[in-house]
Order: sequence, then C-alpha cells, then structure tokens
Amino acid sequence: MEAWQPVPLPTVVLVDESGGKLNAHELGRLATALTTQVRDHLGAAWLTAPVTVTVEPNPPQPVWKISIYDQTPAGAAAGFHQSEHLQPYANVDLSISGDAWTVVVSHELLEMLVDPWGYRMWWARAPERFPRRRGVPLRPLPGRGL
Repeated sequence: MEAWQPVPLPTVVLVDESGGKLNAHELGRLATALTTQVRDHLGAAWLTAPVTVTVEPNPPQPVWKISIYDQTPAGAAAGFHQSEHLQPYANVDLSISGDAWTVVVSHELLEMLVDPWGYRMWWARAPERFPRRRGVPLRPLPGRGL
C-alpha cells in the first residue's frame, strides 16, 4: 500500500446545470461565502493552503466541480460527491434539496475537501461524553484527512 500523500488543494468551481433556475449574482455570492467559510472555519483545523471557490459555466480542467442540477442524473440524494479518474466532483439536486440547496452545496464542498475521493470515512463509536465547550476547535487525528 502506498504511503498517504496530501492532495493538492484545488480551485473549486460552481457550475449551474439547472437550466437557468439560478442566477449568476446568487451563485457569485455563494462562491464568496463558501471561500470565506473554508478559510475561516475549515482551514484553521484542516487545510495548509487557501482554497478558492469560483463560478464558471465551462470550467477548465483540472478543477473540482460542484454541479447544481434541477434534477441530478442519479436523482437519489440532495447531494453527493465522488471522484472519477482521481478527479473529485459533487452534484447537488435542486428538486430534492429545495430552499436548502446552498446548505447542501456547502456540505458537499466541506466533505470534498476533507475526503476528496468519497471513501475515506473513519467510523468510530460516539463518546459517551463529548465536551461541548464553545471556542475550542476540533483537531484532526494525525494522518487523517488533508
């Protein structure tokens, strides 16, 4: 088995595949909010370099693409992420996610950054007592995630 290597951090592109149900201004605001969310909330614990989220109708390769569909080809979930030929991507389904579609996009983005290939989840029993102190960041286990 090969030693774990960090994945180069991507440019993430939001792509409107909804047939015009979303407007460019709305997607631009979401891209800015997601870039801020990753930098301020995920970045401190997980990332070593900045991640930028942009909006492009025909993104160049290689980018990590989040496609937002009126109805995804799979149609089974509000959102999911996987990889194809080691290229992570996510799909979001507006027909299932409804008004919460921005939350689903955010969720898929964060999952993609922590688990780019969609299969590195680590299962563990929930602790009986979990400290719920405000302002104490969670830290990843050594060797897990980015």
